[in-house]
Order: sequence, then C-alpha cells, then structure tokens
Amino acid sequence: MKNITFKYSFLIISILTINFLFTSCEKVIDVDLNSSSPVLSIDGKIEKDSTAWVRLSYTSDYFNNDTPKYLEDALVIIINSKDEIEELQYLGEGVYSGQNMLGESNETYTISVEDDSDIRVASSELIAPTQIIDVTYSESVFSNPHSDDVKYMPTIKFTDDRSRTNHYLIRIWRNDTLTTTSYSTIEDKYFINNDTIEYDAFRANVEPGDRLLIRVYSIDEETSAYYSQLNDNQGGGGMSGTPYNPLSNFGYDVMGYFTARSYDEYDTEFEIED
Repeated sequence: MKNITFKYSFLIISILTINFLFTSCEKVIDVDLNSSSPVLSIDGKIEKDSTAWVRLSYTSDYFNNDTPKYLEDALVIIINSKDEIEELQYLGEGVYSGQNMLGESNETYTISVEDDSDIRVASSELIAPTQIIDVTYSESVFSNPHSDDVKYMPTIKFTDDRSRTNHYLIRIWRNDTLTTTSYSTIEDKYFINNDTIEYDAFRANVEPGDRLLIRVYSIDEETSAYYSQLNDNQGGGGMSGTPYNPLSNFGYDVMGYFTARSYDEYDTEFEIED
C-alpha cells in the first residue's frame, strides 16, 4: 500500500512540474533593455605642414536622440620623436587643436588624452607624401551597354618609394561629394610598376564635365588596417558578418583613431579630348 501511495504521489508531482514548465513558457517575459554606457570616442589627426586636431566625444545610446556629449576638460598633448611637446587648446564642441607644432615627414607622433578617470595614448608615423603624376580615363565596366549615358573610370598614376613598404588611402570627390563611403586602401607591392603605381578607381564613375578632387594619402600600416576594419564593418570589404567596432590604437575601451598622414591632391575637370 505504501508503494502505491508513493507512486501516486510521484505522478502528481511530475504532472504539476510539467504543467508549471509549460505555463512558464507561455508567460510574457519583460526584457530590460538597459541603455548602453557611453563610450569615449577619440578622432584625431596630424597632417604634414598642419597642426594636430582631436575631437573627444561620447557615444550615445541607440534610442537616445539628445545632442552629442563632449569631453571638454581633458588634457591633450602631442609629442614627436624629438620629445617636443605641445598642449592642444580647447576650441569647443569637443575639438582640441594645436597651435605651433606642424606635421613633418618621417616623424612619429604620440597623442595623450588625460581626464579624471584615465590616460589614453596612441601613436602614428607620418609617412612622406607621394606625388600624383597624372590622371587618365577609360570607359567604366559599369557602363550600360544599352544606353548612351557612358560612365568613365579614373586611373591615378603616382610615385612610390620602393625602399620601404607603403600604404595608401585614396579618396575621390566628384562635384564636392565623395564618390564612395568606403575606404580604398592599397599596399604598394600589389601595384608597383617602375617606381610608380597606377590605380584604377573603378568605383568612381564619372561623366564629362564632372569636377574631381583626388587625394592620395600616405599612411602607416596600422592606420591602413584600421580603415580595412571600417570597410568590413560597413560591408565595403565584400564580406558580410557580425558588425564590430574597429580596434582603436587608443585601446579596447575607446572608439576612433589617431593618425599621422600626408597627401598629394589632384584637382581637375574631366573632359573628353577630341
């Protein structure tokens, strides 16, 4: 009799347990979507013959449309490889600017950002600028063969120093608008031809009468890797995947980047020669 009673009790408990599990599955669960904590964003640069420029801001939550928040009381200094130091002056809206130290080729620059909680440091090498030799045009592979509206592709020819490995960032403005939001970065070993590079800007479809501003930036290897990560994050690298934040040279807890760079530019109006 005791054995029957035990089995009956076990059956009742099992039924109640299963019923509870199904009831729990059907219950509406309130998910607490907490706002993400703000993350410091540091965007800085120093270009050849120009002073340093840095903007310090905080990321906001996706659902927050408030005005941007800036870090306004930081100590920002820049140091070159000769241990010369300059404190950047605050101009407003998170922008700090140098006044005297100008970017020089073959110098490494270090930016230090200090606030009440931490010190963030990043470095970048300023590579000597290339020289754009010529820009030519050919019919774009993206032209519609069934239309008279022909598109053209610029080919940019510029110098390359073969004594070292070089990385370049190429940006093209068509009638004052960037032709692409992705970043065209190249390493010279894939393009070199007798101390020059000929780069086909196949994404920049242009038409006669267009005004073009072309800049070829000389950047260091780490900066090139950062822009490549930006491309991957935006889907510009041809691969799809889980979005991620490119690794900042200030560290894992910061967004943005500090780069030292130089550039040559070519300003022209595209016309078809008879």
